[in-house]
Amino acid sequence: MEKIHILSVSPYTGLNEIIMNVARDYPEIEVDLVQGNLDSAVEEIQKLGISQYTAIMSRGGTAAEMAKYFKIPVINISISIYDFMRAIKLSDNFTGKRAIVGFPNITKIAEKIIKDFSLTAIDIFTINQREEISTLYEKLIKDEYRTIIGDVYACDSAKPYLLNTVLLTSGYESVINAFEEIIHLTKSQRYSQQQILLFQKIIQQSNQQVVIIDANDNIVYSSLSKLSLTNRDLIALANSIIEEAFEIKDFENGTYKVSKYSYSILEARFFTLIFEQISRTKLSSSYLKVLNDNVLSSEDIVRSSVFRSYFHPYANISSGLNIHNLPILLTGEPGTGKDAFAFYTHNSSNNNRSPLIMLDCSKVPEDSWEDCLDFLSNMDHFPTLYLKRLQTIPLSMQEPLFEILQMLIKNRVRLIASANSDLQQLIEMVSMVDRLISMYDIHHVHISSLRENLDRFQELTAICINEANLNYGKQITGISEKGLRLMEQYSWPGNLSQLQRVINSLVLDTADNEISELSVSRELNAEDSQIQSREIFPDLNLTLEAATLQYMRLVLERENDNYSRAAAKLGISRTTLWRRIKEDTAGKAG
Repeated sequence: MEKIHILSVSPYTGLNEIIMNVARDYPEIEVDLVQGNLDSAVEEIQKLGISQYTAIMSRGGTAAEMAKYFKIPVINISISIYDFMRAIKLSDNFTGKRAIVGFPNITKIAEKIIKDFSLTAIDIFTINQREEISTLYEKLIKDEYRTIIGDVYACDSAKPYLLNTVLLTSGYESVINAFEEIIHLTKSQRYSQQQILLFQKIIQQSNQQVVIIDANDNIVYSSLSKLSLTNRDLIALANSIIEEAFEIKDFENGTYKVSKYSYSILEARFFTLIFEQISRTKLSSSYLKVLNDNVLSSEDIVRSSVFRSYFHPYANISSGLNIHNLPILLTGEPGTGKDAFAFYTHNSSNNNRSPLIMLDCSKVPEDSWEDCLDFLSNMDHFPTLYLKRLQTIPLSMQEPLFEILQMLIKNRVRLIASANSDLQQLIEMVSMVDRLISMYDIHHVHISSLRENLDRFQELTAICINEANLNYGKQITGISEKGLRLMEQYSWPGNLSQLQRVINSLVLDTADNEISELSVSRELNAEDSQIQSREIFPDLNLTLEAATLQYMRLVLERENDNYSRAAAKLGISRTTLWRRIKEDTAGKAG
């Protein structure tokens, strides 16, 4: 039989002597010894590394702590009835009240012994965390206890309190039992590995690329041939994917669907990763993103308390939509949180264990639309598609996209779309929207602007301040009355996103407990300057005609695609603005 390599962690010197004596009768076991308390032992093992060992052997509270830190099996050298009786008999020589103190793995045995042998003169106290022991000993001293019976940690902790201590030591019979348990465990693991060999042969008959990982993060099988991933990469990937779910990952030779499954053999747990290539090019880009579950759930904007509060009126709507996975059309000005609403809707739906595909239509380069449509037409891997800034889709792409969306909806892909405009403006710019609404049960949700929520403005600013206080370690209590009036009178073109950014800046820059009117005035002036600079200085490499059109589009975006307001600011008629934008869009499409 191949030798079994184990690490023994002994909290006191005498245990090492017993272990080495017992090890002479077990030539198939090779033992490395480490001595130390809870903290020093963990540090020592981390230096040694644990990959070379089959198991760790320790006892009492030290064993309990080892199990928290390390994933390989930790075998507890138990404290037998004989060990307890020896310690209790020794404690009979001490005067005053006695108590057994320890973690549950000690006190559970003690409770049975005390009950079975009617040892009413000894009380038992259980600790679950190391931090509890100081409070416990202070109480025991007040209650006139004189002697503590426990493991090394309990006894060492009692010494500063001048309490008598009797250490629960493990005898030969307990060490022998631990050795026997290790042999049994190793045989079971090796039998499981033989079973895995059978699975490997079966998997080799298929064309799938599969990786099998055991519960100790060991790669027990891999048929990867097209990807150069290290074992560390594979383990990190396995830990990032939810069981019985999948994620979409970009690798060096394209994009893959990586599915994760779990199964057990003889109580041993294993995980499989199945790699399926879905594209020969990397999909993630500035305009097309694969948002896996863990990415979505970590989005600050989704967790943000200010956005959750802002969405409160829509909560019942979102809940109802998720029951039926209905298609959703979100409209509203920039910064009202349409992305956050879309992510929240996906995360709280039945599709939340699968990735979401987000396509930002405004960022797709002219020569990349064909690739995007080709990818969407084969989107059978994804249950949710989020089309962002729908109003920017080129005229030439609207009909092909409409046909693809029809197919996806019929194939039960959930569609979520958003636009920085109201519904009527969107229908004027993107004719397919009206057809989608008439053909399918698409639910329209218009998220109101910040200006339309002035009755909640003070509450929203308070939520933003509270969140900023938590993030930046500040203690701002609010905004002065005049400062708040200034903020209420501001136009907030960036809506809630802009409000949150402004509040963060004010909280960071304010040294007092209250944000002053002067601070608010300066910050809002800075916001206006940034907006004006973005509008006034387009790309200097553009021709005059192109720069004029870019400026028109910037003003139109600033006015939330309201052609009448934009035309008034530009000093031209609404018809002229509409014609110039339409001609430019048609020219790019041609």
